[in-house]
Amino acid sequence: MQKYARIDVDKTMELFSTDENISTLFHPSIEWVDISRLEPAPLVGWHYTDGAFSEPEETSFL
Repeated sequence: MQKYARIDVDKTMELFSTDENISTLFHPSIEWVDISRLEPAPLVGWHYTDGAFSEPEETSFL
């Protein structure tokens, strides 16, 4: 099973797993990135820039 991250405005918005071809399941304007072999796998909210994922910076509310 392949795992994908949906990217919108350089941010991971959703995670999705499927055995099917992702390009046939959703509108072609939706950006999906294959994350099946990434360690650690990105989570919702992670940034995606220049082909790489990064954790969001922690913010302090002090």
